[in-house]
Amino acid sequence: MATAVVFGLGIATMLTLVFTPSMLAVRVWFVTYVQWFAQLLAKLSMGRSSRAARDWALSRQARRMKAPEIIWDDPEAAVLAPITAEQPVQAAE
Repeated sequence: MATAVVFGLGIATMLTLVFTPSMLAVRVWFVTYVQWFAQLLAKLSMGRSSRAARDWALSRQARRMKAPEIIWDDPEAAVLAPITAEQPVQAAE
C-alpha cells in the first residue's frame, strides 16, 4: 500500500512540476515558430527588397539596439519666425 502511495505522489509531482508547465509553454513555442516560419517564407518568396523583408530586417535591427534615442530634426521649425499678434487678444476671443 505504501508503495502505491509513494508511486502516486511521484507521478503527481512529475505532472505538476514538469508536464504541466511544458504543456503551457508549447502554445507559446508553437506560435513563435509559426511566426518565424511565416516571416521567412515572406522574405524568401518576395525577395530582399520586398516590404516584408525590409520590415523584418528593421525590426531585427531595432531589437539589437541597446539604448535607443530618437532625435527629431525639423529644419522647417528653425526657419519659421515666431508668430506675433498685431492686435491684443482679449479673453473669450
